[in-house]
Amino acid sequence: MDYPVSLFIMDVANSSRAEAPDGLADYLDKTVDWMEDLTSLNKTALPIRVKHRFGDEIILVAGEFSTAYTLAFFIKQFWRYHLNPPYFGMTVGSLGQSVEQLPDLDRWLHPMINTARLALDELKTTKSAIDRKWMLVNTPLFPLRSSMEETNELLEILDYLLKSQSPAQKTVGSLYAVFRQQAQIASFLHKDPSTISRQLKTGATDLIIKIHRRIENRLDELQRIHNAATERATGLNDPVTNTPTHVQRRSELIASLITSYVQSHLEEFFTRGIR
Repeated sequence: MDYPVSLFIMDVANSSRAEAPDGLADYLDKTVDWMEDLTSLNKTALPIRVKHRFGDEIILVAGEFSTAYTLAFFIKQFWRYHLNPPYFGMTVGSLGQSVEQLPDLDRWLHPMINTARLALDELKTTKSAIDRKWMLVNTPLFPLRSSMEETNELLEILDYLLKSQSPAQKTVGSLYAVFRQQAQIASFLHKDPSTISRQLKTGATDLIIKIHRRIENRLDELQRIHNAATERATGLNDPVTNTPTHVQRRSELIASLITSYVQSHLEEFFTRGIR
């Protein structure tokens, strides 16, 4: 059986020069913890294997092509060590076993790991953490090379918009990614709704969310193309799981699980007040 999966390897910029290296290591452990907690909410919708290893590296394997990207987007939104930003080498593919059946990730050897590592190494060639892109997707599955390049261009635009935000715009924008309601953000931050509205507008939050969704949709479309090709090659046909509606709903459910979890653990992800 063919299981569509996504994988990222995350590294942290300037981790050797972090002001509080022990605190950063603990924060990486907590990042792994909340992703594992997500799995316990719905193992069918959100199968995940994730591990903090090699000091400042996290490796994640997740079911569905867009899941690793979605999780990386939210990690980026919540990240507290602004001088040590995370960056991700990501790939998508398929396995002959489910994510739950994988061995310990330290012992798991698969070409997808090398593919993601190549993307991460390419990001590392940019020496400045400020100039480094936050994500690069590398996979042989894109129907056309230009399709992967266009996806990476969208990621680069998203990165530019996020880096252009002030601290206040970033806080409000990150909360908007969770709540999607200005009144709740204003209540949490003890700010006037007009202040929240202004920060959302000047921080280009709507455009950021639009591009984020566009990237998710591209990955979902790639999964549908891949599933269809696999069905033609094997002669197996699943008229339910390969429909655009099914793949989109799975993607939406995963995003909903993430936002619901963060809403119920809000103080762990955000501090009240904006600068």
